[in-house]
Amino acid sequence: MSEVFQDSQVVSNRGRDALEVWFEPWGMPHPLAPGESLRVVGQSPHAGQLEVDASGGTVAVYAWVGATLRVYQAEALIHDFSGAVPELPPGMSTRSFVEQMFGGSGGKGGEPGG
Repeated sequence: MSEVFQDSQVVSNRGRDALEVWFEPWGMPHPLAPGESLRVVGQSPHAGQLEVDASGGTVAVYAWVGATLRVYQAEALIHDFSGAVPELPPGMSTRSFVEQMFGGSGGKGGEPGG
């Protein structure tokens, strides 16, 4: 049986306004009301960990190569990203790839390179 690497992060909205949480590279958003939290669990046959970037009114959660994600609110599974993150160009993380190709996560948008 091959080894499975796992990482888990909790994303909480401690502010007064709703946040958008984006799951990358899938480009899928989820609104997060004040006081709510999500638990994000990534699994992959490759070593790695989730990268969380919070700025402005958005949070981006980037998975690593080979990872799938499951997102829970309380104990309920609310998203299952079962399509694994594909191989990336050498030296690139999922975050750097999304930023180069799309100018940032779905929540940050913008033009490539801008």
